[in-house]
Amino acid sequence: MTKPIWPREIFQTPQEAIQSFETAKVQLLAPGVELRMSVGSHNGARNLFTGFVTLAPGGSYPYHVRPFSEALILLEGEVAVDVEDRRYRLRPLDSITITRQTPRRLVNLSASRRAMFHLSLASAVPDQTWVNGRFTVVEQPGDAIGRAGSERFCRNDPAARFELAPRALFQDLFSAELGAQGICGGYGVFEPGARLPCHRHEFDESITIVQGVATCVVEGRRHNLSGNATALVPEGRYHYFINLTLEVMTMVWVYAGDKPDRIVMDEIFCHPDKPKTSQSTLG
Repeated sequence: MTKPIWPREIFQTPQEAIQSFETAKVQLLAPGVELRMSVGSHNGARNLFTGFVTLAPGGSYPYHVRPFSEALILLEGEVAVDVEDRRYRLRPLDSITITRQTPRRLVNLSASRRAMFHLSLASAVPDQTWVNGRFTVVEQPGDAIGRAGSERFCRNDPAARFELAPRALFQDLFSAELGAQGICGGYGVFEPGARLPCHRHEFDESITIVQGVATCVVEGRRHNLSGNATALVPEGRYHYFINLTLEVMTMVWVYAGDKPDRIVMDEIFCHPDKPKTSQSTLG
């Protein structure tokens, strides 16, 4: 067979990196508040950081600002996010995007259970600055979507999901259109057998498997991910995710770009060592 012609720049691109939840580096941010690092400068990511912020029961991540956009997706717990004096109560899979230099605070409202967020930043390093200002918080109504130029609040809404591929349902949670700058991302639900076609991006990508087991294929290399494990797929790498199990698989995906963009490629780019046939289904 004739092997595909690979773009020259692919040989200068680092390979994918897989980070398990259990072995991720942990940083103490404040008493009872931990940051678990998944993707960032420590494993070669460019313009992108993802990880997990965990709050102990009753814990609070005090007011701080960041010099870039931040997106938070609640994975478990009962929390409030205070943006200046505006309080938003989040349910699991709700998200909030906060613009640069806007004060924010995270509060675990439960005295008995931890809370955990998936964190995305438009930077490879999670810089922050503490804020000493005092705010008298005001509860926002349940249908609030945030304040233009400051924050965007998005409820988890299965009705808003669209079928990106057969049995693969996606919901965009943050992007330039939804208030973020430099990052975009959302939530994907893969029914058994679902997969996206072979594709690449013009930016680095982080994919965290929240539920079930995913098989990640990157140019013939296979990785099984589960339990909040995260894959960093660098810009230009040909890849896809597939659910080869009989259970639902879900993911949080984040791009180091303002809006979702995929460049679909022939299957041979994801399976360079397999014969190219029109009848085969490569999984």
